Amino acid sequence: MNGEVPALFVRRVLASCVEEFFDAHGMACEIIQEGAELPPADHVELGSIVGFRGNGVRGGLAFVAPLELIGELLPVPKSIEHVDAQMRDWSAEIANQLVGRLKNKLSARSVNFHVGSPVCFTGKAIRFVFLPDAEGTSLCFRASSSSVHVHLECSLALGEEDAADPADPNDVRIVPEGEMLFF
Repeated sequence: MNGEVPALFVRRVLASCVEEFFDAHGMACEIIQEGAELPPADHVELGSIVGFRGNGVRGGLAFVAPLELIGELLPVPKSIEHVDAQMRDWSAEIANQLVGRLKNKLSARSVNFHVGSPVCFTGKAIRFVFLPDAEGTSLCFRASSSSVHVHLECSLALGEEDAADPADPNDVRIVPEGEMLFF
Protein backbone atom coordinates (compact mmCIF):
# COMPACT_ATOMS: atom_id res chain seq x y z
CA MET A 1 0.00 0.00 0.00
CA ASN A 2 3.09 2.20 0.07
CA GLY A 3 2.01 4.21 3.14
CA GLU A 4 -0.93 5.85 1.33
CA VAL A 5 -4.38 6.23 2.80
CA PRO A 6 -6.84 3.87 1.15
CA ALA A 7 -9.12 5.56 -1.39
CA LEU A 8 -12.13 4.10 0.41
CA PHE A 9 -11.25 6.01 3.59
CA VAL A 10 -10.89 9.31 1.71
CA ARG A 11 -14.24 8.68 -0.02
CA ARG A 12 -15.94 7.96 3.32
CA VAL A 13 -14.46 11.10 4.88
CA LEU A 14 -15.63 13.20 1.94
CA ALA A 15 -19.15 11.72 2.05
CA SER A 16 -19.29 12.37 5.79
CA CYS A 17 -18.19 16.00 5.30
CA VAL A 18 -20.89 16.65 2.69
CA GLU A 19 -23.63 14.98 4.75
CA GLU A 20 -22.59 16.97 7.85
CA PHE A 21 -22.61 20.24 5.88
CA PHE A 22 -26.14 19.72 4.59
CA ASP A 23 -27.34 18.52 7.97
CA ALA A 24 -25.92 21.65 9.63
CA HIS A 25 -27.95 23.71 7.14
CA GLY A 26 -31.17 21.81 7.80
CA MET A 27 -31.26 19.83 4.58
CA ALA A 28 -31.03 16.07 4.21
CA CYS A 29 -28.83 14.60 1.50
CA GLU A 30 -27.87 11.15 0.39
CA ILE A 31 -25.34 9.69 -2.03
CA ILE A 32 -27.04 8.61 -5.22
CA GLN A 33 -24.01 7.81 -7.37
CA GLU A 34 -20.24 7.74 -7.24
CA GLY A 35 -17.47 7.50 -9.77
CA ALA A 36 -15.57 9.69 -12.20
CA GLU A 37 -18.24 9.37 -14.91
CA LEU A 38 -21.12 11.13 -13.22
CA PRO A 39 -23.82 12.27 -15.64
CA PRO A 40 -23.56 15.98 -16.46
CA ALA A 41 -26.56 18.15 -15.66
CA ASP A 42 -28.64 19.56 -18.48
CA HIS A 43 -29.12 22.92 -16.74
CA VAL A 44 -26.80 25.75 -15.69
CA GLU A 45 -24.86 25.02 -12.53
CA LEU A 46 -22.67 27.08 -10.26
CA GLY A 47 -19.54 25.60 -8.80
CA SER A 48 -16.45 26.43 -6.82
CA ILE A 49 -13.09 24.77 -6.53
CA VAL A 50 -10.52 25.22 -3.81
CA GLY A 51 -7.02 23.77 -3.67
CA PHE A 52 -4.99 22.71 -0.67
CA ARG A 53 -1.39 21.73 -0.01
CA GLY A 54 0.73 20.62 2.92
CA ASN A 55 3.35 18.07 3.96
CA GLY A 56 2.33 14.76 2.40
CA VAL A 57 -0.92 16.11 0.96
CA ARG A 58 -2.11 18.10 -2.02
CA GLY A 59 -5.36 18.32 -3.88
CA GLY A 60 -8.49 20.19 -4.71
CA LEU A 61 -12.19 19.98 -3.99
CA ALA A 62 -14.95 21.09 -6.36
CA PHE A 63 -18.58 21.66 -5.37
CA VAL A 64 -21.15 21.91 -8.20
CA ALA A 65 -24.89 22.50 -7.71
CA PRO A 66 -27.87 24.18 -9.38
CA LEU A 67 -28.36 27.85 -8.60
CA GLU A 68 -31.73 27.09 -7.00
CA LEU A 69 -30.16 24.80 -4.40
CA ILE A 70 -27.39 27.26 -3.58
CA GLY A 71 -30.12 29.87 -3.14
CA GLU A 72 -32.03 27.55 -0.76
CA LEU A 73 -28.89 27.19 1.36
CA LEU A 74 -28.08 30.92 1.33
CA PRO A 75 -27.92 31.97 5.01
CA VAL A 76 -28.97 35.58 4.37
CA PRO A 77 -31.83 37.15 2.41
CA LYS A 78 -31.17 37.50 -1.32
CA SER A 79 -30.27 40.98 -2.47
CA ILE A 80 -31.89 41.79 -5.82
CA GLU A 81 -29.02 44.09 -6.80
CA HIS A 82 -26.25 41.67 -5.80
CA VAL A 83 -27.77 38.19 -6.15
CA ASP A 84 -25.09 37.00 -8.62
CA ALA A 85 -22.28 38.03 -6.28
CA GLN A 86 -24.11 36.51 -3.30
CA MET A 87 -24.54 33.18 -5.08
CA ARG A 88 -20.87 33.07 -6.17
CA ASP A 89 -19.69 34.02 -2.68
CA TRP A 90 -21.90 31.38 -1.06
CA SER A 91 -20.83 28.69 -3.53
CA ALA A 92 -17.20 29.54 -2.75
CA GLU A 93 -17.94 29.42 0.98
CA ILE A 94 -19.58 25.99 0.63
CA ALA A 95 -16.43 24.63 -1.04
CA ASN A 96 -14.34 26.31 1.65
CA GLN A 97 -16.46 24.79 4.45
CA LEU A 98 -16.24 21.33 2.90
CA VAL A 99 -12.44 21.57 2.72
CA GLY A 100 -12.43 22.84 6.32
CA ARG A 101 -14.40 19.79 7.42
CA LEU A 102 -12.01 17.54 5.48
CA LYS A 103 -9.03 19.26 7.11
CA ASN A 104 -10.59 18.89 10.55
CA LYS A 105 -11.12 15.16 10.09
CA LEU A 106 -7.69 14.53 8.58
CA SER A 107 -5.94 16.52 11.31
CA ALA A 108 -6.70 13.59 13.63
CA ARG A 109 -4.23 11.69 11.43
CA SER A 110 -1.64 14.46 11.83
CA VAL A 111 -2.37 15.73 8.32
CA ASN A 112 -2.29 19.49 8.09
CA PHE A 113 -2.57 21.63 5.00
CA HIS A 114 -3.07 25.19 3.83
CA VAL A 115 -6.21 26.00 1.92
CA GLY A 116 -6.19 28.31 -1.10
CA SER A 117 -8.86 30.76 -2.17
CA PRO A 118 -11.92 29.31 -3.86
CA VAL A 119 -12.59 30.07 -7.51
CA CYS A 120 -16.14 30.06 -8.90
CA PHE A 121 -17.35 28.91 -12.29
CA THR A 122 -20.66 28.41 -14.02
CA GLY A 123 -21.67 26.27 -16.93
CA LYS A 124 -23.86 23.56 -18.37
CA ALA A 125 -22.87 19.89 -18.45
CA ILE A 126 -19.76 20.48 -16.30
CA ARG A 127 -17.42 17.47 -16.29
CA PHE A 128 -14.26 16.83 -14.30
CA VAL A 129 -11.35 14.77 -15.50
CA PHE A 130 -8.72 13.69 -13.02
CA LEU A 131 -5.07 13.74 -14.01
CA PRO A 132 -3.49 10.38 -14.81
CA ASP A 133 -2.37 8.58 -11.63
CA ALA A 134 -4.29 11.08 -9.50
CA GLU A 135 -6.33 9.78 -6.61
CA GLY A 136 -9.76 11.23 -7.15
CA THR A 137 -13.33 10.55 -6.21
CA SER A 138 -16.58 12.02 -7.44
CA LEU A 139 -19.83 11.76 -5.52
CA CYS A 140 -23.33 12.77 -6.52
CA PHE A 141 -25.81 13.59 -3.76
CA ARG A 142 -29.53 14.25 -3.79
CA ALA A 143 -30.36 17.31 -1.68
CA SER A 144 -33.81 18.82 -1.77
CA SER A 145 -34.83 17.88 -5.32
CA SER A 146 -31.43 18.63 -6.83
CA SER A 147 -28.28 16.74 -7.70
CA VAL A 148 -25.07 18.00 -6.11
CA HIS A 149 -21.68 16.90 -7.38
CA VAL A 150 -18.59 16.93 -5.18
CA HIS A 151 -15.22 16.05 -6.67
CA LEU A 152 -12.03 15.53 -4.70
CA GLU A 153 -8.57 14.96 -6.02
CA CYS A 154 -6.30 14.17 -3.09
CA SER A 155 -2.83 12.69 -2.92
CA LEU A 156 -2.23 11.85 0.70
CA ALA A 157 0.63 9.91 2.24
CA LEU A 158 0.63 8.91 5.91
CA GLY A 159 2.72 6.71 8.12
CA GLU A 160 2.05 2.97 7.98
CA GLU A 161 0.23 2.94 11.32
CA ASP A 162 -2.25 5.53 10.02
CA ALA A 163 -2.78 3.86 6.66
CA ALA A 164 -3.32 0.47 8.27
CA ASP A 165 -6.21 1.73 10.42
CA PRO A 166 -8.80 3.57 8.30
CA ALA A 167 -11.06 4.60 11.19
CA ASP A 168 -14.66 5.63 10.86
CA PRO A 169 -14.57 9.19 9.45
CA ASN A 170 -17.21 10.30 11.96
CA ASP A 171 -14.88 9.43 14.83
CA VAL A 172 -11.90 11.51 13.71
CA ARG A 173 -13.14 15.03 14.37
CA ILE A 174 -10.88 16.98 16.69
CA VAL A 175 -12.69 20.31 17.10
CA PRO A 176 -16.49 20.26 17.21
CA GLU A 177 -18.08 22.48 14.61
CA GLY A 178 -18.64 26.04 15.72
CA GLU A 179 -16.17 25.93 18.61
CA MET A 180 -13.21 27.50 16.84
CA LEU A 181 -13.04 30.88 15.11
CA PHE A 182 -10.31 32.14 12.81
CA PHE A 183 -9.88 35.78 11.91
